[in-house]
Amino acid sequence: GVDLTDGSRIKGASTATLSITAVQEIDKGDYTCVVTNTAGTDTSKPAALGIEASLEQLAEEYKCSDVVEFLNEIGMSKYAESFEDNDISGDLLLGAGSEVFDELNVTSVLDQIIIEVLFQMKLKGSKEKCPLKKVVEFLNENKLSTHVPAFEDKRMIGEVLLKCACNDSALKELGVASAIDRKKIEKRFKSYFEQL
Repeated sequence: GVDLTDGSRIKGASTATLSITAVQEIDKGDYTCVVTNTAGTDTSKPAALGIEASLEQLAEEYKCSDVVEFLNEIGMSKYAESFEDNDISGDLLLGAGSEVFDELNVTSVLDQIIIEVLFQMKLKGSKEKCPLKKVVEFLNENKLSTHVPAFEDKRMIGEVLLKCACNDSALKELGVASAIDRKKIEKRFKSYFEQL
């Protein structure tokens, strides 16, 4: 290995706490600590430092055809032609915002949120923490069972509902017309989700 010395990004190379700022790909690998005293020298077991790609880097790998395939996978094929016509790749989809979605004819706030959240989950390789059956359980426990059919129709998973919970327009699109019901979802769902 290479002995580390303090520099602009490395601090504490000869102390008990090593700190590397602005970690880069070159920093990836196994690190060991060598301790020396009058009794001798001992080397620690290796500690691995890995580097994860950012969402932006992952999104750059998605060509327009991959984005269209993603839309088909999540049941949003009705938008595929508009995404193709505008050559929307992953880097453009990530963080597109309402103006871009509107220009792509995704005028439904709910659909915008669904696409955004599910795309980020796909990039991260995340599994559903809160599947539809848990959302239905939440609705039933909070005297919101009248909304179950609409939530089931949209296959509303918790990760999407978490983002919708603070958006009246999205909840209204789900048929949650009552301000009291919307407030229950807004105030109670986050803690329910966090307890899973």
